[in-house]
Amino acid sequence: MQFPAFAESLHCSHVSYTVTVVERVRLLKATSHTSVNMAPHATSPPPQQHEQPAQPIRVIASSRAVVAGRLTEATIVISTNTGKITSIFHSVLSQSDFPEGTPYTDYSPHIILPGLVDAHVHLNEPGRTEWEGFWTGTRAAAFGGVTTVIDMPLNAIPPTTTVENLNIKVEASKGKCWVDVGFYGGIIPGNDKDLQGLVAAGVRGFKGFLCDSGVCTCSHIHITRILILCPG
Repeated sequence: MQFPAFAESLHCSHVSYTVTVVERVRLLKATSHTSVNMAPHATSPPPQQHEQPAQPIRVIASSRAVVAGRLTEATIVISTNTGKITSIFHSVLSQSDFPEGTPYTDYSPHIILPGLVDAHVHLNEPGRTEWEGFWTGTRAAAFGGVTTVIDMPLNAIPPTTTVENLNIKVEASKGKCWVDVGFYGGIIPGNDKDLQGLVAAGVRGFKGFLCDSGVCTCSHIHITRILILCPG
């Protein structure tokens, strides 16, 4: 998926690099911490020789980046295996500060900032694309700083209540998404046997109505039935 420059997606990290300053900044090794370690201000020259990184990386930088709630210079290292941030330097390092061949983009003077997640979106495609479709909905999200949207099971035709319908929606989205897109499954009367398949296919959650949804393809379901289907 291609992202425009203004919609650079920064993901939260579950892996971090240990960074220390001893006369110069050295990037030591990957660790298994569960949060991002913010590097000290890199005020001394970076090392001139580099060991091969433990995992493939790409690097983005800017003279203006939002990090920990403030605007600062930043160089951000991202694992290309996981798509997660592994290290942040509070200065703009040059491409030569990284192993040869490392993908590197300096977005200065544009601002790099964490993307927002909108967990309640109706993209309505296929079936009601004139209301909102993948192309227009995700492009509007990118312009607003939203880099992930989760699509509700209605109002598309068909609704996302079976694996077959989910695949139809995924197929309709191909080549039209400016941001990351996930999907909810729908709980309706009669699709009990479809729910496990939807989980295996990757839906991010489920939605069921306890009153009339206003859409005939997504009928409401009684609360006791939901409790039976989703114990605990």
